[in-house]
Amino acid sequence: MIQGVNFVTSGDYTLTYKRMLHGVFAFSVFLCVLYMFQVGRLYYTRHCIRMLEDNIKNLTVAKEKQLAVVKTTATAREANSVVKEVYRIIGNSPDWPSILKDLSQSMPAQTWLTTIKAEGGAQGEAAKKLSLSGSSYGAGNPMELAIKLGKSTKLKAVSLKSSTKDNSAANLYTFVIEAEIVAEDK
Repeated sequence: MIQGVNFVTSGDYTLTYKRMLHGVFAFSVFLCVLYMFQVGRLYYTRHCIRMLEDNIKNLTVAKEKQLAVVKTTATAREANSVVKEVYRIIGNSPDWPSILKDLSQSMPAQTWLTTIKAEGGAQGEAAKKLSLSGSSYGAGNPMELAIKLGKSTKLKAVSLKSSTKDNSAANLYTFVIEAEIVAEDK
């Protein structure tokens, strides 16, 4: 019955309802295959994005671990150089315990020394000049340290020679403080 309906009867080709259904079915199958291809591509893209995000996270963690090792090593090296310099200069003068006590009591929060240098004086004699280099979180901390050291009875002419903002970290300042060591009465 359905096969007998002709929509186009003129010409060599006769379009029947059955042929129309076959055409619609073939077109629907084509659209379904195309849709499945797009869905598969979407899932593959999401999978690739997840893999890349995981790689980024792993690389970030590895980078942070390496930076921590580098910072720890640098801090240990700085601390080691400070300790060696302190040991070198303690033997030259009996005033050093007092100077170091004044220094530790004057140190503001979030401030640390990277180098301590004692200069002047001949070999085996007491040093005459003290140079302190360090870092601080806060612009006012180096000046506060210099002012407190100026009140020490073992140091005179304390001056903040430089204080510069370090661009590698937010609110980090490096500084240099110089002072003359008061000669001990013997």
